[in-house]
Amino acid sequence: MTNRKSLTVPAAVLKFALRIGRAWGSTEHGPERVAFLQYRPVLDNRRLREELGVPLRYTSREALEAYLLARAEEDSVAAGRRSLEA
Repeated sequence: MTNRKSLTVPAAVLKFALRIGRAWGSTEHGPERVAFLQYRPVLDNRRLREELGVPLRYTSREALEAYLLARAEEDSVAAGRRSLEA
């Protein structure tokens, strides 16, 4: 373990801070990222593979890249909708 200190921030506070931060242009992240931070897909999948024989579709890196790509596509579609509505 490291000797790093941590600070627990309630999800509602973090969502609010990210909403403000994005509105001010100080971060590209918004409140929709909080769920990923709370429930990030990190686990030891050794037992799934070895004991149950579950084939895995992605490595951890590939799963993260797929998530980021999907988010970017969603953001792009949302931006396109906003420009059509304007």
